[in-house]
Amino acid sequence: MDPTDHASTSRDEALDPGAVAALRSAVGSGALITDPERSLQWRVDWSGTEAPAGAVVALPGTVREVAEVIACCAAHAVPVTVQGGNTGLVGGSIPDRPGVILSTQRLRGLFDFDRREGAITAESGVTLAELEARLGGSGWRFGVDLASRDRATVGGTIASNAGGTRVFRHGTTRDQVAGAQFVDAGGRVIDRLGGLRKDNSGYDLVSLLSGSEGTLGIITAARLRLVADPVGITTALVGFDTVGAAVDGAWTLRREVASVEVAELVSADCLQLVAHESGRSVPVPGEAALLVEARRDPDPFRDVAAAIDGLPGVTGAAVASDPPTRASLWSFRDRISDAVGRLGNLCRFDVSVPGSAVMQTIAGVQALVAGHDGAARLWVFGHVCDHNLHLNATGVGRDRVADLEDEVTAFVIALGGTFSAEHGIGRTRRRHLPSYRSPADIEVMRAVKHAVDPGGLLNPGVIFPG
Repeated sequence: MDPTDHASTSRDEALDPGAVAALRSAVGSGALITDPERSLQWRVDWSGTEAPAGAVVALPGTVREVAEVIACCAAHAVPVTVQGGNTGLVGGSIPDRPGVILSTQRLRGLFDFDRREGAITAESGVTLAELEARLGGSGWRFGVDLASRDRATVGGTIASNAGGTRVFRHGTTRDQVAGAQFVDAGGRVIDRLGGLRKDNSGYDLVSLLSGSEGTLGIITAARLRLVADPVGITTALVGFDTVGAAVDGAWTLRREVASVEVAELVSADCLQLVAHESGRSVPVPGEAALLVEARRDPDPFRDVAAAIDGLPGVTGAAVASDPPTRASLWSFRDRISDAVGRLGNLCRFDVSVPGSAVMQTIAGVQALVAGHDGAARLWVFGHVCDHNLHLNATGVGRDRVADLEDEVTAFVIALGGTFSAEHGIGRTRRRHLPSYRSPADIEVMRAVKHAVDPGGLLNPGVIFPG
């Protein structure tokens, strides 16, 4: 059996009654959901991908219960899909066949906060917003922030190696993880929560789990490194007369203002869409804007204001240090994905390209989108200093989406980029993997998968092409 694609099962086929009984015994009757109507919230993700009605949901409340669920699934050859906040956009946390959706939402503990060193242990179901609230006022914070912070979980960000808005200063999630506890495909608990900065005692299994999308083990807790949280925070929305000027401005701010840790590119179309939905006006004119945030004691306002004044192409700026106004400016970035998603018939691209190819990428993808349908629109935003663009196309006919995805992927790879910057591969992008990774590369990854999950039970159908 290919461990990357478990034996096929009809979408309508129910689990064996013996497996259901064993699962119920493992987590309790109230924590096993078999009714398709009750389980729907776990069976559909943000992209609209839906799991078959035959999938059941297990909600373990302890690491021991997680281990018992996995051991039960291994004994009955039942595939398992782990799910955190279910905010994914590539179908990675939604099974394509009956099995078990293992939700981590009851694993919500926060322990062992070391205020001197800046480290905390969080169970995998803790949301980023909950983590932020726990750390508030301590002088420390987590280095990863996402627009989906109210639902995105610690375990999910590790499994997807999420990036977010602060990567160019603090790195991706992998860089924030000092240790982890996880359950392997046989139901064994492996504890690597020690968190030592130097530990060369063999393979770094924790790092391997980061970005594995639930295919190598079930993360139940993590020891997280924290970053300093200065008191002074300034947020600015800066308008530019061209997209190119905004891109250049982002790199200048990154280089010249050490306190800047966010420089998010937002096209004028995205600003106007969010403003329209929220009944507001766009705070700054121009063809594009940067959402900029700087942190420094006691107040980074002067640094940011001086840097903005020196940037070419600036059309205006809204700058704030008070929390309500800062939150209002942030909403112009945070609400884009939801606002574009509500337009319907959406084709999302999460690409990473060399910094020198950002403008060529935007222009090229715009041309490809227009070539499929003259009425289609491209919505541009992203983490420009991380080489990461989110390019969302609307108005493309459903029968043309797959062709457009193939064309954009080929175009981006030809520029030296990748089709998956931070959203992962999941199920919806796995057909593109052979166009980016070599056969030998994929063979080695398959070998790792087979070594730790020989039965192919953990997230079958994710990452690897069929």
